[in-house]
Formats: sequence, C-alpha cells, structure tokens
Amino acid sequence: MQGLRKDDSDVDQAGCTPSSKEKMSEQAWNVYMIKTIPQNYQTGDCGVYTLKYIECLALGHSYDGLCDSNMPAIRLKLTAEMMDELPEDEIVQLSDPNPRGPSDDKVPLQTNSVK
Repeated sequence: MQGLRKDDSDVDQAGCTPSSKEKMSEQAWNVYMIKTIPQNYQTGDCGVYTLKYIECLALGHSYDGLCDSNMPAIRLKLTAEMMDELPEDEIVQLSDPNPRGPSDDKVPLQTNSVK
C-alpha cells in the first residue's frame, strides 16, 4: 500500500477524495433540537456545559442543576476529576507552597504521560 503524499491533490488532510465529499449532504444527518437543555449565557463556560451535558446524558442523570451560577463549582469538580486520573508520581506542583521568589515564579503542569 502506497502512503499518501503531502502534494497529492486527490486526497485532502482528512483523507477524503473529492468524489466522497460531493456525496455527503446535510440530508444525510438527522438533526434534533432539544429545547429543554439549559442555556449558557456566561462567556467562556460552553465547554464546561458541553462536558456536563454529555456526562448527564451518558449516565441518565437530570441536568436540572446545570446553570451559570453553578459553573465555578462544576469547573472545580471537573478539574479535580481530571487530576485524579493522573498518576500521583507524575504530578508536579504548580507553585511552591512557601514562595520565596517573585509571584510569577510558577512551574507549569508537567507529566510524562501527556506528550
């Protein structure tokens, strides 16, 4: 099997040929508008809303508590859940608990598992 060349004009980055793109249309997809989904009004929380909504759907839970006022607590909970998944020996402290240098002397999160 021959590999794809970067200059191959018959195949785009997604691996689709022009003819396969032409066959796809919006009519191939079913679109459902659910009007009871909580709306996000606060800027910057759309990702948190999306993750929580997917979690609620997957677990069969109600999403009644999903609102802008709960976002700080939900964001903190999601952060804690993600950090819990990292192996303990791979977590580097984000800043020194007893800072002796300037306030901008912080170490970014580094882990061997994410590259």
